[in-house]
Amino acid sequence: MLLIYVAVWLAVALAIFGLTGSVVLLVVQPQRRVYSRVRQFAATAEAATPAQETQVRKDQRAALFAELDARWASGVKAKDLSLDLSRAEWHLTLTEFALIRAATAFGLTVLLWLLAPRFWWLSLLPALFIGWRLPLAYLHWSVSRRIRRLDSQLADILNILAGAVRSGSSLFQALDRIAREAPEPSKTEYTRVMRAISLGAPLDQALRRLAERVPTEDMEILVTAITIQQQTGGNLAHILDLIATTVRERHRIQREIQVLSAQQRLSAWLLTALPIAMVGLLYLINPDYIGRIFQPGLILLIPITGVLMLILAGFIMNKMASIDV
Repeated sequence: MLLIYVAVWLAVALAIFGLTGSVVLLVVQPQRRVYSRVRQFAATAEAATPAQETQVRKDQRAALFAELDARWASGVKAKDLSLDLSRAEWHLTLTEFALIRAATAFGLTVLLWLLAPRFWWLSLLPALFIGWRLPLAYLHWSVSRRIRRLDSQLADILNILAGAVRSGSSLFQALDRIAREAPEPSKTEYTRVMRAISLGAPLDQALRRLAERVPTEDMEILVTAITIQQQTGGNLAHILDLIATTVRERHRIQREIQVLSAQQRLSAWLLTALPIAMVGLLYLINPDYIGRIFQPGLILLIPITGVLMLILAGFIMNKMASIDV
Protein backbone atom coordinates (compact mmCIF):
# COMPACT_ATOMS: atom_id res chain seq x y z
CA MET A 1 0.00 0.00 0.00
CA LEU A 2 2.86 2.34 0.84
CA LEU A 3 4.52 1.71 -2.52
CA ILE A 4 1.27 2.55 -4.29
CA TYR A 5 1.06 5.89 -2.45
CA VAL A 6 4.70 6.69 -3.31
CA ALA A 7 4.10 5.84 -6.98
CA VAL A 8 1.02 8.08 -7.07
CA TRP A 9 2.95 10.98 -5.50
CA LEU A 10 5.81 10.58 -7.98
CA ALA A 11 3.40 10.42 -10.92
CA VAL A 12 1.64 13.59 -9.78
CA ALA A 13 4.99 15.37 -9.26
CA LEU A 14 6.25 14.36 -12.71
CA ALA A 15 2.98 15.48 -14.29
CA ILE A 16 3.18 18.88 -12.57
CA PHE A 17 6.84 19.27 -13.51
CA GLY A 18 6.17 18.36 -17.15
CA LEU A 19 3.19 20.68 -17.39
CA THR A 20 5.17 23.56 -15.87
CA GLY A 21 8.10 22.97 -18.21
CA SER A 22 5.81 22.84 -21.22
CA VAL A 23 4.14 26.12 -20.27
CA VAL A 24 7.53 27.76 -19.75
CA LEU A 25 8.79 26.59 -23.13
CA LEU A 26 5.60 27.70 -24.85
CA VAL A 27 5.58 31.15 -23.26
CA VAL A 28 9.26 32.01 -23.06
CA GLN A 29 10.78 30.87 -26.35
CA PRO A 30 8.28 30.10 -29.09
CA GLN A 31 10.80 30.88 -31.82
CA ARG A 32 12.91 27.88 -30.84
CA ARG A 33 10.10 25.49 -31.76
CA VAL A 34 9.73 27.11 -35.17
CA TYR A 35 13.47 26.92 -35.77
CA SER A 36 13.63 23.24 -34.80
CA ARG A 37 10.74 22.38 -37.15
CA VAL A 38 12.29 24.29 -40.06
CA ARG A 39 15.66 22.65 -39.44
CA GLN A 40 14.12 19.23 -40.11
CA PHE A 41 13.54 20.20 -43.73
CA ALA A 42 16.63 22.36 -44.28
CA ALA A 43 19.76 20.74 -45.68
CA THR A 44 22.94 21.45 -43.75
CA ALA A 45 26.44 21.44 -45.15
CA GLU A 46 27.75 18.98 -42.58
CA ALA A 47 26.31 17.05 -39.68
CA ALA A 48 26.96 18.37 -36.20
CA THR A 49 29.18 16.33 -33.93
CA PRO A 50 27.84 15.04 -30.56
CA ALA A 51 30.05 17.54 -28.71
CA GLN A 52 28.61 20.42 -30.75
CA GLU A 53 25.06 19.22 -30.12
CA THR A 54 25.78 19.00 -26.38
CA GLN A 55 27.18 22.53 -26.39
CA VAL A 56 24.11 23.77 -28.29
CA ARG A 57 21.81 22.21 -25.70
CA LYS A 58 23.84 23.81 -22.90
CA ASP A 59 23.63 27.19 -24.61
CA GLN A 60 19.87 26.78 -25.05
CA ARG A 61 19.42 25.96 -21.36
CA ALA A 62 21.59 28.92 -20.39
CA ALA A 63 19.56 31.21 -22.65
CA LEU A 64 16.33 29.89 -21.14
CA PHE A 65 17.54 30.52 -17.59
CA ALA A 66 18.85 33.96 -18.57
CA GLU A 67 15.51 34.96 -20.04
CA LEU A 68 13.62 33.70 -16.99
CA ASP A 69 15.99 35.63 -14.72
CA ALA A 70 15.49 38.76 -16.83
CA ARG A 71 11.73 38.43 -16.46
CA TRP A 72 11.94 37.95 -12.68
CA ALA A 73 14.64 40.57 -12.02
CA SER A 74 12.22 43.46 -12.53
CA GLY A 75 10.62 42.99 -9.11
CA VAL A 76 11.91 44.50 -5.88
CA LYS A 77 11.98 41.14 -4.07
CA ALA A 78 13.94 39.59 -6.95
CA LYS A 79 16.56 42.34 -6.70
CA ASP A 80 16.88 41.79 -2.95
CA LEU A 81 17.17 38.03 -3.49
CA SER A 82 19.85 38.53 -6.14
CA LEU A 83 21.77 40.80 -3.75
CA ASP A 84 21.51 38.16 -1.00
CA LEU A 85 22.89 35.51 -3.37
CA SER A 86 25.80 37.83 -4.12
CA ARG A 87 26.37 38.52 -0.42
CA ALA A 88 26.42 34.80 0.38
CA GLU A 89 28.78 34.13 -2.58
CA TRP A 90 26.33 31.63 -4.03
CA HIS A 91 26.85 31.29 -7.77
CA LEU A 92 23.19 30.62 -8.54
CA THR A 93 20.67 32.37 -10.74
CA LEU A 94 17.17 33.26 -9.56
CA THR A 95 15.67 30.45 -11.63
CA GLU A 96 18.06 27.85 -10.23
CA PHE A 97 17.35 28.97 -6.68
CA ALA A 98 13.58 28.80 -7.33
CA LEU A 99 13.97 25.22 -8.63
CA ILE A 100 15.92 24.31 -5.48
CA ARG A 101 13.15 25.74 -3.30
CA ALA A 102 10.47 23.82 -5.23
CA ALA A 103 12.44 20.56 -4.97
CA THR A 104 12.94 21.07 -1.22
CA ALA A 105 9.22 21.70 -0.69
CA PHE A 106 8.25 18.56 -2.59
CA GLY A 107 10.91 16.44 -0.87
CA LEU A 108 9.90 17.57 2.62
CA THR A 109 6.24 16.90 1.81
CA VAL A 110 7.00 13.34 0.68
CA LEU A 111 9.23 12.76 3.75
CA LEU A 112 6.56 13.87 6.23
CA TRP A 113 3.94 11.85 4.38
CA LEU A 114 6.13 8.74 4.68
CA LEU A 115 6.76 9.37 8.39
CA ALA A 116 3.12 10.12 9.26
CA PRO A 117 0.83 8.75 6.51
CA ARG A 118 -2.21 8.98 8.76
CA PHE A 119 -1.90 12.76 9.10
CA TRP A 120 -0.81 13.66 5.56
CA TRP A 121 -3.71 16.10 5.21
CA LEU A 122 -2.52 17.97 8.30
CA SER A 123 1.15 18.17 7.26
CA LEU A 124 0.65 18.94 3.55
CA LEU A 125 0.40 22.73 3.66
CA PRO A 126 2.93 23.24 6.51
CA ALA A 127 5.42 20.96 4.73
CA LEU A 128 5.06 22.85 1.46
CA PHE A 129 5.44 26.20 3.22
CA ILE A 130 8.42 25.12 5.35
CA GLY A 131 10.11 23.40 2.41
CA TRP A 132 9.67 26.50 0.25
CA ARG A 133 11.05 28.78 2.97
CA LEU A 134 13.86 26.51 4.17
CA PRO A 135 16.41 27.30 1.39
CA LEU A 136 15.65 31.01 1.84
CA ALA A 137 16.28 30.74 5.60
CA TYR A 138 19.56 28.93 4.92
CA LEU A 139 20.51 31.67 2.45
CA HIS A 140 19.87 34.37 5.07
CA TRP A 141 21.88 32.38 7.61
CA SER A 142 24.77 32.09 5.15
CA VAL A 143 24.62 35.84 4.48
CA SER A 144 24.66 36.61 8.22
CA ARG A 145 27.57 34.24 8.83
CA ARG A 146 29.63 35.73 5.99
CA ILE A 147 28.89 39.29 7.09
CA ARG A 148 29.95 38.42 10.65
CA ARG A 149 33.23 37.05 9.31
CA LEU A 150 33.78 40.20 7.26
CA ASP A 151 33.00 42.37 10.27
CA SER A 152 35.39 40.42 12.50
CA GLN A 153 38.23 40.92 9.97
CA LEU A 154 37.58 44.64 9.50
CA ALA A 155 39.75 45.85 12.41
CA ASP A 156 42.87 44.05 11.14
CA ILE A 157 42.21 45.27 7.61
CA LEU A 158 41.93 48.85 8.86
CA ASN A 159 45.30 48.52 10.61
CA ILE A 160 46.88 47.24 7.39
CA LEU A 161 45.32 50.09 5.42
CA ALA A 162 46.52 52.66 7.95
CA GLY A 163 50.04 51.21 7.95
CA ALA A 164 50.22 51.18 4.15
CA VAL A 165 48.99 54.77 3.87
CA ARG A 166 51.36 55.91 6.64
CA SER A 167 54.31 54.33 4.81
CA GLY A 168 53.62 56.41 1.69
CA SER A 169 51.34 54.18 -0.38
CA SER A 170 48.23 55.57 -1.99
CA LEU A 171 44.76 54.36 -1.03
CA PHE A 172 44.52 52.45 -4.33
CA GLN A 173 47.80 50.64 -3.57
CA ALA A 174 46.66 49.91 -0.02
CA LEU A 175 43.38 48.42 -1.26
CA ASP A 176 45.29 46.37 -3.82
CA ARG A 177 47.46 44.98 -1.04
CA ILE A 178 44.33 44.01 0.93
CA ALA A 179 42.90 42.31 -2.16
CA ARG A 180 46.06 40.23 -2.51
CA GLU A 181 46.92 39.43 1.12
CA ALA A 182 43.67 39.52 3.13
CA PRO A 183 42.03 36.26 4.23
CA GLU A 184 38.69 35.12 2.88
CA PRO A 185 36.01 36.41 2.59
CA SER A 186 37.56 39.91 2.75
CA LYS A 187 39.88 39.06 -0.12
CA THR A 188 36.94 38.40 -2.44
CA GLU A 189 35.13 41.60 -1.52
CA TYR A 190 38.14 43.88 -1.90
CA THR A 191 39.07 42.12 -5.14
CA ARG A 192 35.63 43.16 -6.42
CA VAL A 193 36.42 46.74 -5.39
CA MET A 194 39.75 46.70 -7.22
CA ARG A 195 38.14 45.13 -10.29
CA ALA A 196 35.46 47.83 -10.35
CA ILE A 197 38.07 50.60 -10.06
CA SER A 198 40.18 49.00 -12.79
CA LEU A 199 37.15 48.97 -15.09
CA GLY A 200 36.67 52.72 -14.63
CA ALA A 201 34.31 53.07 -11.67
CA PRO A 202 35.05 55.97 -9.29
CA LEU A 203 36.50 55.10 -5.90
CA ASP A 204 33.50 56.35 -3.94
CA GLN A 205 31.09 54.36 -6.12
CA ALA A 206 33.12 51.15 -5.73
CA LEU A 207 33.23 51.62 -1.97
CA ARG A 208 29.49 52.37 -1.90
CA ARG A 209 28.83 49.05 -3.63
CA LEU A 210 31.05 47.38 -1.02
CA ALA A 211 28.89 48.90 1.71
CA GLU A 212 25.78 47.54 -0.02
CA ARG A 213 27.23 44.03 -0.08
CA VAL A 214 28.40 44.32 3.55
CA PRO A 215 25.56 46.22 5.28
CA THR A 216 27.17 46.83 8.69
CA GLU A 217 27.57 50.03 10.67
CA ASP A 218 31.35 49.69 10.77
CA MET A 219 31.60 49.36 6.98
CA GLU A 220 29.25 52.32 6.54
CA ILE A 221 31.46 54.42 8.83
CA LEU A 222 34.58 53.37 6.90
CA VAL A 223 33.12 54.17 3.48
CA THR A 224 31.72 57.51 4.67
CA ALA A 225 35.06 58.51 6.27
CA ILE A 226 37.08 57.62 3.15
CA THR A 227 34.60 59.46 0.88
CA ILE A 228 34.73 62.62 3.01
CA GLN A 229 38.53 62.45 3.24
CA GLN A 230 38.82 62.16 -0.54
CA GLN A 231 36.67 65.28 -0.95
CA THR A 232 38.02 67.49 1.84
CA GLY A 233 41.48 66.08 2.58
CA GLY A 234 43.03 65.19 5.92
CA ASN A 235 45.21 62.59 7.59
CA LEU A 236 43.75 59.34 6.28
CA ALA A 237 46.04 57.12 8.37
CA HIS A 238 44.88 58.80 11.58
CA ILE A 239 41.22 58.45 10.53
CA LEU A 240 41.69 54.74 9.82
CA ASP A 241 43.37 54.24 13.20
CA LEU A 242 40.43 55.88 14.97
CA ILE A 243 37.92 53.73 13.10
CA ALA A 244 39.96 50.59 13.88
CA THR A 245 39.95 51.48 17.58
CA THR A 246 36.19 52.05 17.49
CA VAL A 247 35.59 48.74 15.74
CA ARG A 248 37.76 46.82 18.22
CA GLU A 249 35.95 48.33 21.21
CA ARG A 250 32.57 47.57 19.66
CA HIS A 251 33.57 43.94 19.10
CA ARG A 252 34.89 43.65 22.67
CA ILE A 253 31.62 44.92 24.11
CA GLN A 254 29.63 42.58 21.85
CA ARG A 255 31.63 39.57 23.06
CA GLU A 256 31.05 40.55 26.68
CA ILE A 257 27.31 40.89 26.07
CA GLN A 258 27.20 37.49 24.33
CA VAL A 259 28.91 35.87 27.31
CA LEU A 260 26.58 37.52 29.83
CA SER A 261 23.42 36.66 27.85
CA ALA A 262 24.42 33.12 26.85
CA GLN A 263 22.33 31.51 29.60
CA GLN A 264 19.22 33.47 28.64
CA ARG A 265 19.58 32.61 24.95
CA LEU A 266 20.11 28.92 25.73
CA SER A 267 17.04 28.93 27.96
CA ALA A 268 14.98 30.48 25.17
CA TRP A 269 16.04 27.77 22.71
CA LEU A 270 15.41 24.95 25.21
CA LEU A 271 11.98 26.22 26.26
CA THR A 272 10.97 26.60 22.61
CA ALA A 273 12.22 23.18 21.48
CA LEU A 274 11.13 21.17 24.54
CA PRO A 275 7.38 20.90 23.71
CA ILE A 276 8.13 19.97 20.09
CA ALA A 277 10.60 17.29 21.21
CA MET A 278 8.09 15.89 23.71
CA VAL A 279 5.35 15.63 21.06
CA GLY A 280 7.73 13.89 18.66
CA LEU A 281 8.88 11.47 21.38
CA LEU A 282 5.30 10.62 22.36
CA TYR A 283 4.45 10.02 18.69
CA LEU A 284 7.32 7.54 18.40
CA ILE A 285 6.32 5.76 21.62
CA ASN A 286 2.54 5.71 21.23
CA PRO A 287 1.21 7.34 18.04
CA ASP A 288 -2.42 6.41 18.81
CA TYR A 289 -2.30 8.30 22.11
CA ILE A 290 -0.80 11.56 20.88
CA GLY A 291 -2.55 11.33 17.53
CA ARG A 292 -5.92 12.14 19.11
CA ILE A 293 -5.14 15.86 19.29
CA PHE A 294 -4.53 15.91 15.53
CA GLN A 295 -7.93 14.53 14.57
CA PRO A 296 -10.31 16.76 12.58
CA GLY A 297 -12.52 18.97 14.70
CA LEU A 298 -12.24 21.54 17.47
CA ILE A 299 -9.48 19.54 19.11
CA LEU A 300 -7.13 20.87 16.41
CA LEU A 301 -7.19 24.19 18.27
CA ILE A 302 -4.87 22.64 20.88
CA PRO A 303 -1.81 22.03 18.61
CA ILE A 304 -2.46 25.17 16.56
CA THR A 305 -2.63 27.35 19.68
CA GLY A 306 0.45 25.64 21.10
CA VAL A 307 2.51 26.29 17.96
CA LEU A 308 1.44 29.95 17.84
CA MET A 309 2.30 30.46 21.51
CA LEU A 310 5.69 28.77 21.03
CA ILE A 311 6.52 31.08 18.13
CA LEU A 312 5.45 34.17 20.08
CA ALA A 313 7.31 33.11 23.24
CA GLY A 314 10.50 32.30 21.31
CA PHE A 315 10.39 35.66 19.54
CA ILE A 316 9.90 37.57 22.82
CA MET A 317 12.68 35.67 24.65
CA ASN A 318 15.14 36.20 21.80
CA LYS A 319 14.34 39.92 21.73
CA MET A 320 14.89 40.16 25.47
CA ALA A 321 18.26 38.37 25.23
CA SER A 322 19.57 40.38 22.23
CA ILE A 323 21.22 43.75 22.90
CA ASP A 324 22.38 46.06 20.13
CA VAL A 325 25.72 47.81 20.53
